[in-house]
Amino acid sequence: MKLSFVKINQRFLGEAVALTASIVLICMMPIDSASAEIPAVTKSRELLLKNDRAGALQALMQTLAGSTSSNAKALTVRNSSTPKAASLSRAQRQEILSAIREAREIFLTERGQAQYSLATSLWLQKPRDAIQALESAQAAEKGNSLVAQLTARALLRLRDCARAKREVQALAAIERVEPSALSAEVQLLQLQQQFCAWEQEAASQPFRPPQSPELIPFEIFIKRLVFRDAIRRRDLKAAQAAISAWEAIDPQDPELWWAKWRASRTVDQKAGEANQEMAGASDAVKSDANAGRKYISTCTDLSPRRRAKYELDPEFCGQVERVEIELKDIEQKP
Repeated sequence: MKLSFVKINQRFLGEAVALTASIVLICMMPIDSASAEIPAVTKSRELLLKNDRAGALQALMQTLAGSTSSNAKALTVRNSSTPKAASLSRAQRQEILSAIREAREIFLTERGQAQYSLATSLWLQKPRDAIQALESAQAAEKGNSLVAQLTARALLRLRDCARAKREVQALAAIERVEPSALSAEVQLLQLQQQFCAWEQEAASQPFRPPQSPELIPFEIFIKRLVFRDAIRRRDLKAAQAAISAWEAIDPQDPELWWAKWRASRTVDQKAGEANQEMAGASDAVKSDANAGRKYISTCTDLSPRRRAKYELDPEFCGQVERVEIELKDIEQKP
């Protein structure tokens, strides 16, 4: 059984009580033989218990890199059996990378955990308020990657692409221990930030997502970007293909209803610009309305489980007000 940190969840307890409980839980959990063979992992956890996230990360990263600097000797356990980076087994390397992620994501203060929890409940509806809470969380939780990720996501929801870019770049810089260590969440944020900038700059080139195996679990979010890019370029054929691929992955995705609404609205707009009458136009408008209403009702009545499933998308259910206005315009037409 691997030793893992227990994140502090006692939101309404005092900071001292929460940290004491965390320490007790950490110390009670067993250490397996793999962890025992890597003194830097043990040392990093000792430093985290002292609220020294930077020292914990330094100890782990220096071991991963095989550093022999004086700082490394001061921060790691002196043991002739300490494995060097060149001799680390695959399991040991994964153990260190896992410990690095734990060190970045663990909350060391009750204040930081409470402000982050507040921000998670606010960022979809009130992203500006969420950012204020996250600034407070960042002050208490220096180097916490979860706080930085949510900050970038809230900025993207506000369409503040420039600030989001700075946040994502800083996040990637501290995460890039080695090329393969950049988390899938940060890779996704990079793509979302890049697309945000492209939309604002009216870039002409098509969006081409990387074929990264780490991003496979997040394929549904990549499909959203591909669709939005097709709409941006008014490539209806590509947009319909993206919808079909998207629906095959997750037909229950609320954003899929928005995609269907948006695609057919683009068809109507292009037809109007060409001053042509489409066969079955009334059916198309009816389909638009059904998809638009479904999008609104689904987003309005989100269950916590469904909300959590799609929370990595800064645009999630962000077009409800616009669709309501467009629907009202359609319904008022004779």
